[in-house]
Amino acid sequence: MVDNLFCHTDPAEPWLFELVDSLGFMVMEPTGDLRYRVVGKIPNWFTNIFGSESLSHDELSLEGLSPFAEHFGPVAEQFWSETPASSLKSGPWTETDGWGQEFSLELTALTVAGKPMVLLHLLGRDHA
Repeated sequence: MVDNLFCHTDPAEPWLFELVDSLGFMVMEPTGDLRYRVVGKIPNWFTNIFGSESLSHDELSLEGLSPFAEHFGPVAEQFWSETPASSLKSGPWTETDGWGQEFSLELTALTVAGKPMVLLHLLGRDHA
C-alpha cells in the first residue's frame, strides 16, 4: 500500500501537504517527456483508482493513467509556454476503480512561483 508515501517534500512545511491531501488534490511537477513527479503525499484515493503500479519511483506519466489524462499532458505543456500566469482546467472525467466504483477527477495546469505544476483533483468526495 502506498498510503502516507511522501515523494518530493519540504520538511519545513509538512502541514501544507496534509492540507492539500485533505482537500482531495495530488500535486505534480513536470520532469520532461510528459512525466510528472509527485510533490507531497500520494493520496489513498489515487492508488485505489490507478493502482501503485502507475507510479515509477515518485514519477508517473499522464499517458499511463487514462486516455483523458494522456490528452491533457501536451495541452498543459503548450499552455505553460504561452500563458504562464494563469491556470487551465481539463474539465471533469470519470474513472472506475477495480471494484466498479466511479470517481470524478479533474486536472489543472498552473504556474506557482514560476514553476509549472499539475493538480489532480478528486471531485465531490470526502478526502480525509
